[in-house]
Amino acid sequence: DEIRLAEKYKKQPPVVEEQSEDPVEKQLKLGVIRASKSEWAAAPHFVKKKTGEWRCVLDYWMVNQSMTADSYPLPQIWDHLRAAAGRQRFTTLDMNSGFRNVPIAEESKHLTAFVTPFGLFEFNVIPFGIKNSPAEFQRAMDMVFEEVLDDRTLCYIDDIIIATDRVPEMMQRLEKVLRLCTERGFHLRLDKSEWLMPEVKYLGHKIGRQGIARQERKIGNALNTPAPISRKELQSFLGAVGYVRPFIPRFA
Repeated sequence: DEIRLAEKYKKQPPVVEEQSEDPVEKQLKLGVIRASKSEWAAAPHFVKKKTGEWRCVLDYWMVNQSMTADSYPLPQIWDHLRAAAGRQRFTTLDMNSGFRNVPIAEESKHLTAFVTPFGLFEFNVIPFGIKNSPAEFQRAMDMVFEEVLDDRTLCYIDDIIIATDRVPEMMQRLEKVLRLCTERGFHLRLDKSEWLMPEVKYLGHKIGRQGIARQERKIGNALNTPAPISRKELQSFLGAVGYVRPFIPRFA
């Protein structure tokens, strides 16, 4: 079968298109994207945020169905939680626009092309929406921070946690991580980072000196979900209960 490469842009209400113009111009100036002549073209979809503004989401389904999956493994979330929990102090670092810290190969950029009312563009950095983006970003993070990663300095995609029992050790580890960020051009979101705290939120869970906190609301929501009657509902249910599995007695 012939592979379809490009989607056409679907006209949006004027207010949506006006709000999408500024991000395109900003990303061009920052070097995140560039003008493209690619035969590929993903179409944008617009999702309304709680603020009333519109967020652009790119659907790379055509690229994804033609792409061989990257087998590079993501860390096991619960392995990270168990390794970090029970320490005395925690620092969490959040990458600023995580994927955008990692450039992509010149020969792959045309695959990331997307169409807008202002022209055709492609990414210079890892974009959201491509199925191999998480694996590729995890690989990059593991390479950049290889010398510091262990059971007290952990990295899951764009989230870094440092867990120690002593403040001097925390400062030594933190200095090394920040040095590597500076050397490799990785940018952090300081407003989303937490420093030397007795308890932090990491990968959707609260962890602290006492271990991993039970999330009663999420457990209740999972257990009170109506019985699934379709394959899609079953997959959704298993995902919900699997997230809090260690807290549910006799969970098979």
